[in-house]
Amino acid sequence: MKWLLLLLCFVDLCSSAQGIATSKDPLTFSIQGTLTTSSSYCGGAAPSPEIEKYYQENRPYGGWVYFRHADSSGTYLPVVDSVLCDKNGNFSVDLQIGEYIVFTKECDYRNYNELISQLNARDLQIDDNCLDKWFRNGLFRVSAEKGNVKDLNYNFYSPCFVPVVIPCVFYTGPYPP
Repeated sequence: MKWLLLLLCFVDLCSSAQGIATSKDPLTFSIQGTLTTSSSYCGGAAPSPEIEKYYQENRPYGGWVYFRHADSSGTYLPVVDSVLCDKNGNFSVDLQIGEYIVFTKECDYRNYNELISQLNARDLQIDDNCLDKWFRNGLFRVSAEKGNVKDLNYNFYSPCFVPVVIPCVFYTGPYPP
């Protein structure tokens, strides 16, 4: 009888532990969204209707999305999680409750020198104050103190002749005829 009681207690304890391990942590939330890119037609001649339509549509972003804790001092805090967008630009991630800055490789100051070295800097003007603000704030902030965040959508606009999606870089060179 004593062994039976001990066995029942052990089984109950194991099932309770499994229930805790498989239940969703109430201190986490889910962020789901879609990132897209768009640009303008930058050719000299008037575009065909097909090309004009292509440039008017948002296209899926196919890169990584990073999350770091938001800090009011503007300190560059470490990345806490990242997720790769699928072929449609969709992403989903579970994070602890709090406020986060959402960014991509392009708006991570550690990758900036590499990206700028790929550009023809002679024809590009860089607004340093804008760039510093962009690095600190990322694409946007997201806070989920009360629950999940769904249908979060953001579109990157890439100006003509700027091959990276950095809003603080402007082309100042000649345009095609």
